[in-house]
Amino acid sequence: ISKVALGAEELVDWKVGKIGQVIDELKKAGYKVYGLEIGGEVIKINQIHGQKVALVLGNEIEGIDQITRSKLDGLIEIPMAKNAH
Repeated sequence: ISKVALGAEELVDWKVGKIGQVIDELKKAGYKVYGLEIGGEVIKINQIHGQKVALVLGNEIEGIDQITRSKLDGLIEIPMAKNAH
């Protein structure tokens, strides 16, 4: 992990590995696995209740690739403040 704010990687559980295998492991452990995206066919994160959730983040330029998207339970958007880029 790089470019995290002031030790944030110590506050949130995270895992690195082959993404397809990580998604499969998380689903077997009872997690719903969502991709984090802006716009398109997404649900707002505040609509997710009562379930264990794991988020997959893509890169800044290309986002989440199609193969990975096909393994996800859906896409989530975290609303941003106005004028945030």
